[in-house]
Amino acid sequence: MMFRKIFVILSFIFVTISVHAQVEFCLFDPLAPPIEERIKGRSLPSAVQAWAHLVGTTDDNTIPNIALHDLYFSASHSLDFWVWWHLSEAEPTYGLSTVLSRWQIDEAKAAHQRVMDMNPDIILLFEIRIHNHLSLEAFPPDSEHWLWKTDGNVLERPKNVPWDEYYIDLFNPNTQALLIDRIVAIANCGLFDGIFLDGFFEQGSGSNRWPEVARYADTKTEADMIEVHATILEGVRERVREDFLILVNANRTKIPRYVEYVNGTYMETGRVHQGEDGYSHRGLKEIEDTLLWAEKNLREPQINCLEAEGIGTQPPDSMDNQQEMRMFTTLILTHSDGYVLYTTGRASVSDEFVPGKEHIWYDFWDTDLGRPVGSNETKGQTYNGVEGLFIREFTNGWAVYNRSGQAQTINLPQKATGVASGLRDIHHTIPDLDGEMYLKINVADLNGDGVVNILDLVIIANAFGETTPDLNGDGVVNILDLVLVANAFGSP
Repeated sequence: MMFRKIFVILSFIFVTISVHAQVEFCLFDPLAPPIEERIKGRSLPSAVQAWAHLVGTTDDNTIPNIALHDLYFSASHSLDFWVWWHLSEAEPTYGLSTVLSRWQIDEAKAAHQRVMDMNPDIILLFEIRIHNHLSLEAFPPDSEHWLWKTDGNVLERPKNVPWDEYYIDLFNPNTQALLIDRIVAIANCGLFDGIFLDGFFEQGSGSNRWPEVARYADTKTEADMIEVHATILEGVRERVREDFLILVNANRTKIPRYVEYVNGTYMETGRVHQGEDGYSHRGLKEIEDTLLWAEKNLREPQINCLEAEGIGTQPPDSMDNQQEMRMFTTLILTHSDGYVLYTTGRASVSDEFVPGKEHIWYDFWDTDLGRPVGSNETKGQTYNGVEGLFIREFTNGWAVYNRSGQAQTINLPQKATGVASGLRDIHHTIPDLDGEMYLKINVADLNGDGVVNILDLVIIANAFGETTPDLNGDGVVNILDLVLVANAFGSP
């Protein structure tokens, strides 16, 4: 992909600068507010930006667009931090470097502050590659850290992607130590809250099965590969701060070996999964199951993420894409406290290059549902026991997700406004494979103009002795209802 090519080009630029310019090491305490405070204090829903920008992002709006999201990770550092791996005589290539640097580090701190000013809850992660590098410049030509084939060449990913990937020898203890040192360097740079690690499908074994041409083909098993990952993660945890975050891309699979080390799974789900429709009712059930498992088992504070691939043959804001976006947004709301991404899906269908995580911003994500009411027992709860119909209450409303196989009608405890539908009622109907958020209505706002004011007092006064609007449920409109409106005067 293009952003990976840019990643390689930038590596050369920063390598050159780090050699020839006066630089400062990125070694200072975290700049942002406490991580747990940001994760557990934010209002839901939350969106994640992974690698690619929002459609329409320019140099002028990069940071504001990123700040719309509550979690961000990238390898290209589009936040104007521009820190990179420092080179020295002892560490002459970027893959060997174990310290981050940049010229004028105060500019990086200022850029960090701009992001936090726009979104005080945002979590910023640094992607680091632990399975491969995008360029042979990462290590010297004869480095022990490359995974060498029996023919004397470095093992390269098959050419099914428009970029290069050269594999690292994870079974080499020196390589493991190097990777740990590099992750610790990120932890020591106070610009970042944690790291993102790609390639943890089937606990890291699924995307790293050694071809027969590799030297470990006959001696190492998938179980051995899992233990290598555990060794690296354990080594990192022993040396970083307690709240340093680790997010791994495990797709739809679970990662039981790493529960004590990892804060979140990035569920990169695709439209095609094991040769089938990945978003069929069965496929959605699998996603729900993995997400609930992660919420129950992974390390706190958690940052589980769900990425869904849009219908690339349709505009991102088509009716079908908006419905699927609502479905996945409410799926993650009813099953977790995590982050959602819905991509355009154009990367899978376009003849030209399109960033795989390209996405637009949906107004649906601007909704302020607040925080969940209750704790973990509210995740994955069905509505009245209906299989595939899920509901979860928040301080400002409810999220409802339906994959039951048919449209369903729900009855809420009070009148609420559907965010997408605009309907204001107690009774609401949700189509199959759809979802909706409902915002609680202030019962004292009788005319629905968004604020309790003199007009609402007039409505109550004119209805004295009638049966509606009976706000306190005693069967008649009286002075008690008038007091309720008066006490709520001025509130939204």
